[in-house]
Amino acid sequence: MGTTYDQLVHILTGKLEVPAERVRPDALFGELELDSLAVVELEVVLEETFGVELWSDGFDQSMSLAEAANQLAASQLEV
Repeated sequence: MGTTYDQLVHILTGKLEVPAERVRPDALFGELELDSLAVVELEVVLEETFGVELWSDGFDQSMSLAEAANQLAASQLEV
């Protein structure tokens, strides 16, 4: 199935149609220019895919994609 980061990239570029040139490990979610509907869809898809909630206190625009992937991977190990 690929790494957690690869899955995150697939979700962003495939389901949410974020341009691939914007998606890189050091990119912040705020740089992806997701509208509020896309943020909600991202939260739902991440929870369905990984079985964990990434942002318990609300969407964090200052989180990088690498940080998100690491947090998702670590959360899956705890489950």
